[in-house]
Amino acid sequence: MKLVPLVSTGGNHSPSDWAQATTSIIFQSDNPAADVVRQHIIDALEFSYGEIIDMERALLADDPEHCAKPYDISFFADVSACLCQNAARDTPFVLSDEWKDAAFQTIGNHFVTAVHIERLLFAEQHPENTAAVAYHDRFHK
Repeated sequence: MKLVPLVSTGGNHSPSDWAQATTSIIFQSDNPAADVVRQHIIDALEFSYGEIIDMERALLADDPEHCAKPYDISFFADVSACLCQNAARDTPFVLSDEWKDAAFQTIGNHFVTAVHIERLLFAEQHPENTAAVAYHDRFHK
């Protein structure tokens, strides 16, 4: 398995970086014909990461207690895994339901990490928000 480390400077990773790193884990093939499928998966995940990060930022801005709430990404991970599976339609690559289930786990874990980073960044930028500071302190005290 080829792992792609993500390094950012002062912010969350871009949706594109997240999508490429996730794709490198869930879809591995050295076959040049796989490049089209890989790009379709990256495109689907880039859109999803953008939506997840934007939604989390909006929820953090609108709800002072949002950091105290559990992560809620299952729907997005399921839809994204289906989109990724469909990326191989009409190609020689078959992405089975078992593949989709495994991809769902990885995508979900990465979505949670993206949301987690947003919450940590929010807490650092809003020291007056007690829920955000409490969230941050659970991980950095």
